[in-house]
Amino acid sequence: MKNDKEIMKNRVVQYARRTTDTAALNQLSLIGFRLHPEIYAIDYAYVKEVRTVIEITAIPGTPNFIMGIINFRGNMLSVVNLKTFFGLKEKGLTEFNKLIIIGKGNFEFGIMTDGILGNIRLDQHKLNSPPLTLSESGAEFIKAVSSEGIILLDTEKILSSKKLSIQQ
Repeated sequence: MKNDKEIMKNRVVQYARRTTDTAALNQLSLIGFRLHPEIYAIDYAYVKEVRTVIEITAIPGTPNFIMGIINFRGNMLSVVNLKTFFGLKEKGLTEFNKLIIIGKGNFEFGIMTDGILGNIRLDQHKLNSPPLTLSESGAEFIKAVSSEGIILLDTEKILSSKKLSIQQ
């Protein structure tokens, strides 16, 4: 027969497992990146790859936020400069710039970043709604803001937006 200490220890372990499982369910798995001076994050579920910047071929007649196209595994992908799209100050390309290839189904494109911060986990219950004062062209793509100031982008909305895709 178990003594009181063993029973209490088992209860604590079981409670800790339930708490950890519940906390994990409320966590968002994101990739953090910098668009200087801000920190942004997107849902990992849509990230295909993170890579160094390779040769980008400019395409005449495209919107200014489309940097051009790259060859990605035999497919031509457009590269979007969210800094230009969001109206942020541009600082030029450096060795710290990285591309995040995002996609849903067969639709993919690259997002130019000023640097990758890596894995970020945010508690869904601790996210704040975006400020109502946002009037930038990219405000509709902001899903939430964390208490640390990380701007969570709505990746689903970005991938389905007609504003960010070039129609053939």
